[in-house]
Amino acid sequence: MRYEDLEILQITFTPIFLGVLLAHLLHSQKTFDIISRFLYPKWIALALLIATFLVCNLPGGIGIPGGQRLIIHLLMSLLLASCVIQEQHSLTKFFTYSPIRRIGVISYGMYLLHMLTRDVSERILNLTNLHFSCDLFLLCFATTAIVSEISFRYYEQPFLNLKKGFAVEKSISTMESIPTDQSISTNKSITTVTAMENGKLKNPKSYKNQRQRKSQRPGSSKVK
Repeated sequence: MRYEDLEILQITFTPIFLGVLLAHLLHSQKTFDIISRFLYPKWIALALLIATFLVCNLPGGIGIPGGQRLIIHLLMSLLLASCVIQEQHSLTKFFTYSPIRRIGVISYGMYLLHMLTRDVSERILNLTNLHFSCDLFLLCFATTAIVSEISFRYYEQPFLNLKKGFAVEKSISTMESIPTDQSISTNKSITTVTAMENGKLKNPKSYKNQRQRKSQRPGSSKVK
């Protein structure tokens, strides 16, 4: 059997390596500042997306050769970094659309299942003899999104709910172990944050001022 016949050997782990490397570089303040000098402008994200699209569609034979594939991986890593460094970038509005955000939610399932749905899509196209431009991509994307949505709702979500339950139990046990005075201070902070999230307060200072005004009202039992 030839090397080219073993599709599993054609898979590269370069994207995983680049993702780990990028996480470490952005975690360090020194390297974060260096990378920000080049990727902070808002237009960088759109430019990198266009460059990635053009490199992906370079004319050639079937498949993407090693050099071209490496360039695609590097461009996509830089695209990700530009979106992380500058949150208000040129693609922000596009990424905030509900369907695009949903893809982000089910993306791990899409990553795990896309090769299975690709095989199913190929079989469907061959059986039905339906062929058109981008037929395999469109059918594979649709089936992958549907299967991943089902997987997320009925397989991943129950485990995520369990995780939330453990987090609540841990926070409660932590609160119980805090001394009384510190616990009261923590509860006040939680109340302030909750009020801010509900839109009742603009900032913590206003909350403090409200409490002071209440304590100064006639008949207040608070000792000054």
